[in-house]
Amino acid sequence: MTRDPELIRLLVAELERHLAVLERAPPDFEGSRRSLHALKGSVGLAGEGDFAATLGRIERRISAQGGADEDLDLLRTAAQAFAARLRNDDL
Repeated sequence: MTRDPELIRLLVAELERHLAVLERAPPDFEGSRRSLHALKGSVGLAGEGDFAATLGRIERRISAQGGADEDLDLLRTAAQAFAARLRNDDL
């Protein structure tokens, strides 16, 4: 699939903006939850359905478990890896 370079650039910028929230110490649960929800929508609109589905699973897990640190770590790791893959056009 051919990706629009401008769309990828915007998506990377969006991921980086939300990663700043996700990487805060100590963790900001409410800010992380909002960033997760916004990212899920952004990546879905950008046609990255697999990653949007992954974020949806993490979102449900966080909602069910109340935002355990390991869930926030999983979210950070997934978002960082996806941003790196986008930057390297390795999707």
